[in-house]
Amino acid sequence: MCAQNTFTVWQGFSNYWTYNHRLNRLGDFVQQSSENTNKSCILTHTAATGLGKDSAYFQSNYAIIKSNEISFFAGKEHFELKGKEGNTSTIIKKIEFKPNENLKDKDEFIALLNGFDITAVEDADKLQLLNINIENPVYDKENNVLKFSITASLNTDCKSLECDWMHDNFNYVMDIHYLIIGGNKNQLLQQEISYNQKINWDKETEIKPSPIQKTIPLNIGFTNGFLAYKSISIQIDHQQHYLVFENFINNVNIQNNTLQYTQHLFYSNWTANMKKSVASGKQAMFAYRSEGWCIQKGSLSFIQLNDANITYRSRNGSMYWQGKNKSALDNAAINSLIIAY
Repeated sequence: MCAQNTFTVWQGFSNYWTYNHRLNRLGDFVQQSSENTNKSCILTHTAATGLGKDSAYFQSNYAIIKSNEISFFAGKEHFELKGKEGNTSTIIKKIEFKPNENLKDKDEFIALLNGFDITAVEDADKLQLLNINIENPVYDKENNVLKFSITASLNTDCKSLECDWMHDNFNYVMDIHYLIIGGNKNQLLQQEISYNQKINWDKETEIKPSPIQKTIPLNIGFTNGFLAYKSISIQIDHQQHYLVFENFINNVNIQNNTLQYTQHLFYSNWTANMKKSVASGKQAMFAYRSEGWCIQKGSLSFIQLNDANITYRSRNGSMYWQGKNKSALDNAAINSLIIAY
């Protein structure tokens, strides 16, 4: 197959600190040109703590799609999420754009989440709620306009010693990266797959990840496909430091007209040896455990098609952050890699 269009689909990430922190910056996303001559993409992971210095260890997952039948457009929207600590800020953005020649006059359009990047503008807080959802586009063929919406919600708070108790507002910005793909009715089919997992922990027993294995049958008339994210939701029972966040898919395989994959959903507040963190320079001695729970839920899109070459990949990396409430906009919070096709 001589594929014309090549694009990269984000498939989630994990981020591990060596001891627990406030949320100063966290993100993982794909950037790419929307031209059919696209020859590369940029994978970026971001991470920053509040007061304590530390090393972050991350994994980014993605799929490279090559297809003659599917066209795409890559974009980004900027959100300013602010409000009273403990309250939820929600913004719905309605987006309109004229599709390029590759997308124009297609029958089916699907919007996918291709990553996000959330950054504290002022003091770092502790996450209580994060929601991101992307609706599928509606195509106004007469005016050649695609219309869709992105919803973002955030709730943070901070009542521990390192927080400014006189400061009771949160102020974050978030970039949400999206991917619009288009094809004709007999070339492209979307099936949404919801997920929902609650993780509980106490102060005594350390919890470990428990990946979920799933199988989904292909629809008649389709022989191939890939997974992508449509929505992500993280809810924590109360404001507390975080140690680990992961939400990604891997081990994707299609055999006997059946999709097989593994989804990793995990969130943790503490680990047994975190006070001994070498990266912290002894700052980890002040780290403490909290009991609580986290609910991760959302939806994946199973995109079914025929004419495609799909390659699944991941990259592992590490970053060092100096702490001291340094601005999360610093370049040390960013780790990027160019992937050539």
